[in-house]
Amino acid sequence: MVFEKNKTVIAASILAIITLLVWLPVTGFGFVWDDNQFLKSELYFHNFDLFLQALQSPFFVSQNYYRPLPLIVLYLVGDDAVSASPYHWLLLCIHLANTLLLFSLLLILLKNSSFRVPVALIAALFFAVNPVTTEVVAWISGIFDGLFATFAILLFLVDFRARSTSVRLVLIFFLYLCAALTKEMAAAFVLIFPVWHFFLMKAGLLNWKELSERKRLVCTYTACFFAGITYLLIRYFTLGYLYIPSGVDLYSEGVAFRVGLIVKAIGYYILHLLYPVWDISPVNPVDSKLVFSSNTDFVYFAAGSLLIMTVTFAALKRKWNILLPLALFLASIFPVLHLMPMSIGDNFAHLRFIYFPLMVALLGLAIVIGKVSIRFTPGAWFASGLVVLLLIAVTRSVTPFWVNDYTFWHWVKSIKPSSATAKTNYYAALASHGECEVVLREAFPDFKNNNGTLPLLTTIAGCFAEKGDVAVSEKLYEIVMADFYVQGFSGYDKRVASIYLNIATMYFNNPAEGRLNKAEGLVEAALQIEPGNLKGIILSAKIAISQSDEPLVKRQILRAMEVVSGLDREESIKMLSEELGVSVSKYL
Repeated sequence: MVFEKNKTVIAASILAIITLLVWLPVTGFGFVWDDNQFLKSELYFHNFDLFLQALQSPFFVSQNYYRPLPLIVLYLVGDDAVSASPYHWLLLCIHLANTLLLFSLLLILLKNSSFRVPVALIAALFFAVNPVTTEVVAWISGIFDGLFATFAILLFLVDFRARSTSVRLVLIFFLYLCAALTKEMAAAFVLIFPVWHFFLMKAGLLNWKELSERKRLVCTYTACFFAGITYLLIRYFTLGYLYIPSGVDLYSEGVAFRVGLIVKAIGYYILHLLYPVWDISPVNPVDSKLVFSSNTDFVYFAAGSLLIMTVTFAALKRKWNILLPLALFLASIFPVLHLMPMSIGDNFAHLRFIYFPLMVALLGLAIVIGKVSIRFTPGAWFASGLVVLLLIAVTRSVTPFWVNDYTFWHWVKSIKPSSATAKTNYYAALASHGECEVVLREAFPDFKNNNGTLPLLTTIAGCFAEKGDVAVSEKLYEIVMADFYVQGFSGYDKRVASIYLNIATMYFNNPAEGRLNKAEGLVEAALQIEPGNLKGIILSAKIAISQSDEPLVKRQILRAMEVVSGLDREESIKMLSEELGVSVSKYL
């Protein structure tokens, strides 16, 4: 017993050390992609009162995403979003915790196997260093999937180990509610738990005939049911609705089209599960507009069809050992198969979506191995070791692309050269480094083809403005505004207001004869379109300060304080004083 315990501790130590060594470089990475939006740009990460308001609102990506728990964790860990390092350490710790929790549950499921410790170690390593987990570990925005997996794997542990019905009821209720408040993927447990319990019975790990076992199962489903109801109530009373149609209709082509998309998504996920080095670009990996738009789509569809046929055959022939891991995997990816309309358009499939399903599939394999007592030869161990080393090599080669926005979008653009999203963000990253001329030169073919012209021109105009080249920037902004009206945008469109403020900021930062007056006129126009735009109000106050127009300064300060009404008076004064560079108190 002591020897077995020592083996377990040594194996867990090896697992933790390898995981840390492989992923430690991510702690020096910066903000990438969505990180810049909701960690750096949003005011609520800089003020507690505004943060409390944000917890009562949908997540910025979609009006149907309500995920307050990860935001709370990020708020507690972050350092005013100045440095990305605390967030990356958090992600690494979450991944390490998930790996060790998975290892613990694997040991429990493999209790009848003579190779339980080494098999659990290899399986946990397959998860820990798998390149499909890169999005979750190297990208701060991956916290939603990582934290959800933590609560989900704890649900499995409590369900399998907790004997006291009261403890079981409280813990499962709490964990399922936390999982739901972390990510909507918690809906998968509607399928996962029935499949999980069915196969535990088939493996002899759960005895339905015993009254105590039936009570525990009833307790599990009762806790999940009331946790689900509680989540829906919290969601409804916080947001004021349960679901709002997004207006994105991917399925208007009919049932056959919809089925094709679902099969293709299944193929995408299973291919990456079995062959992790396959196309790991994080941007629009599956075309959601067409069922077959490339040879890759045919590969995904074929793989998905093969998996469905395999599951069907295994179910009809009662080949439980084949069916178990595949059924658990399909149950766990159910929420991201888009059986219902999506919340956001082109994000049809992402590797982070199979972070948790990979864990579930490994649990299914563990039940199979524990049941059939597979004999492992030295060759099998050697092959397993090679697979783990290959995964480490691929992961270490992919991870550096997530260092910052420039390295990330340069990589994505090289993989997806036709992606407008990749191009626009790559040029924006170049512009942030002051490479305006390079951006203009590289983006010229896109201007000729009118591919994403407006965002690109706006990015480049802003770049020249920051360098003080007002003449070039002014010309580019004129083209942008002309394109807005040619394409039918209203003069009262918020995007027009944003352009007005960009131009006004350029004029204010580069004052010359007549420019301040131009800036003042543009700010007024922007505020007519969007009266509550804090950036515009503050810029108007700055212009008024430079012109010694104290009445206007006072009006705009009071107006700004109304916009940030979530702050107390002292906090409002402090924030506005920092923005304006003067003491606001003297105007009040």
